[in-house]
Amino acid sequence: MARLAALGVSMAPATATAAGTLIVVPREAPARSDAETMQRVRGELAADGFEVVVIDRIDTDRVAALARLGRETGTTVCGGVFVDAARGIDLVLVDPATGRSATRHLEGGSGSPAPAPEVIARRAVDLLRVSLVDFLVESLRTAKRERTPQSVPPAEVHVQTAHAPETARHWAIEAGVGLLAGLGGVGPAVSPITRVRFAPAPPWQLRLTVGWLGSEPRVDGPGGSASIQQGVAVVEGALEMAHTRWLRPIVSAGAGVYYAGADGTGTATSHGEHASALALALDAGLGGAVPLLPRLDAVVEAHAIVATPGLAVRFVDTDVARIGRPSILLTLTIAGWI
Repeated sequence: MARLAALGVSMAPATATAAGTLIVVPREAPARSDAETMQRVRGELAADGFEVVVIDRIDTDRVAALARLGRETGTTVCGGVFVDAARGIDLVLVDPATGRSATRHLEGGSGSPAPAPEVIARRAVDLLRVSLVDFLVESLRTAKRERTPQSVPPAEVHVQTAHAPETARHWAIEAGVGLLAGLGGVGPAVSPITRVRFAPAPPWQLRLTVGWLGSEPRVDGPGGSASIQQGVAVVEGALEMAHTRWLRPIVSAGAGVYYAGADGTGTATSHGEHASALALALDAGLGGAVPLLPRLDAVVEAHAIVATPGLAVRFVDTDVARIGRPSILLTLTIAGWI
C-alpha cells in the first residue's frame, strides 16, 4: 500500500423541377425512436431518384398543404411520407391541378421481432412507387373528364432544400461537476468534471473522464493535520442500453490513474510535508442521459473507483485515512454532440 507522508516523513427555400413528382418528408420525427426510420426513408427516396424536400412543419390538413406546395413548385404529383411508430407510415399523394388525393397506410412495426428501420423504409418506398403509378393513371382519366381544376384551400408550408440524411452522432464533449467521497476517513471533495466521448458504433462508446483541481478536505490526527488533493483520469467503455424517449440508461467500466496528494501542517513538536502518489484506478459506473435538445444531453452518473495499491495518509507512523478503498464519484454533466 502506498502511503503519503503528511507529517514526519442555415436554411434556404427549396426549388423543384418544372414538372414531375415531388416527395415531402418532415424534418423531425414524432418520437426519437422514429428518427432512424425517417432517415432511412429519405435515403431510399433519394436512391430511387425521387425529388425530395424536407420541411420544418406541415399543417394538419396534409392534402391542402401538399396541393399548395405542388402548385407553387409546378409538379404533376406532390406526395408526402409521414412516419409515426405508434400508427405506422402514411403515404399521401395529391394532384395539385385537380385536388384529387390518395392515402396509403403501412404498418411500420408489425411482427415479432419488429422489422429493422431499413426494411420498413424500403417497404414504404416500394409501396409509394406502386401507389404513384396507380395515381398517375387515374389522374389521366380524371383530366379527360374534368377540364377545370378544383379549388383547393390555401395552406402555408415552409420548405427547405433537400439534403442527405443527418449523420449519426459520433463525438461529444461534456463538462460539469462531480462529488468524490471515500469510506476511509477523507471527507467529500467537489471537483470539475470533463469528459470526451467517441461512439464508433452506437450505442457503444469509448470515453475519457477526468476529475481534477477540486476542493481539499482536511484530515486531523495526532500531531497535526493535512489537506488532501485527489484526482482521477479513466478510460472507459460504455453502453447506452435500450431507452425510452426521455432517458437513455448508461453502464460503463474502465481503468486509469488515481492521484492523491497531502499537504501536512505540523505542531510545535512536528513539521508538515508535502507528499503525493499515483495508483491504478478501476472504475464501474451506472447512470443515464436525458435529452435537452437534439444534440444536447444532461448526464447523471455514479461511479465506484478502487485504487490499487491502496493509498493512505500517514501521520508519523500512524495511518489516519485511506483513499480509494473504494471511492464514490457522483457526476452531473452537460454533453454536446458534434
